[in-house]
Amino acid sequence: MKFDCTKCGKNCKGVPFDIILNGKKEAYCTDCYVQVKDEYGKKLSCEECVFFDDESCQFEGKMTPANLSGQEYFVQRENCTNFKDGSDPANLALKSKSEKKVSEETLGDADTLVSQLAQNGKTLTYHCCHCGWPLRVGAKNPLQNNCPRCKKDLTIIDMAKFIEQHQ
Repeated sequence: MKFDCTKCGKNCKGVPFDIILNGKKEAYCTDCYVQVKDEYGKKLSCEECVFFDDESCQFEGKMTPANLSGQEYFVQRENCTNFKDGSDPANLALKSKSEKKVSEETLGDADTLVSQLAQNGKTLTYHCCHCGWPLRVGAKNPLQNNCPRCKKDLTIIDMAKFIEQHQ
């Protein structure tokens, strides 16, 4: 299959990388795709904002993500005047209900699953959703509520669901 790359304009063979930017679907060659993905990976994302909840902003409403082959990036933060990071103690009250409340039932399930991992001598590695630091749970590694590197809250991760998916 032949196609013309939207970014560089060269004629390419193979399957294009479909990227949705500003609501438009575009076909990119491998080189241009890697450049765009690196660029978006370095941008500051809206997911870090206390006003961002369920793929929408309390001020902007539903936002259009940049979709790079299935991975969505919400990067309106760079031009946002309302951005507030949840790490500031004054902004903790503004955090969304989904981040604040973690049901005791879910925590109980997670503890049970962690003990099962420990009994089997297994360890599950996952990454902090804020900084990407590798974390472990299971044998010799208890369930953590805060990242040891960035000190941010990890209770927003549904650990019970995550462990069940990886068993």
